[in-house]
Amino acid sequence: MRNLTDNEICQLEKQACRCNDWSKILVNEKFDTQHVTGTTFSGNITLGTFEKEIENKSGMKFHTGIFNSRIHNCHVGDNTYIATS
Repeated sequence: MRNLTDNEICQLEKQACRCNDWSKILVNEKFDTQHVTGTTFSGNITLGTFEKEIENKSGMKFHTGIFNSRIHNCHVGDNTYIATS
């Protein structure tokens, strides 16, 4: 795990993500900001990678990631899908 780079923080902010203290977020070495949008982070956070698509019972496909959510003191594993409906 590693801290976010300045470029990653800038990109997340462009994607409407917010955090009072970005230094409390640790990410997987392969972390990519592309699939994290509209999310507010607080507390200690660890984020995995979001590299896969998943399919729900009705056959709809979603790319793993975090979308329009609030995450507080969480460990988010690889290829997890979190979104508000």
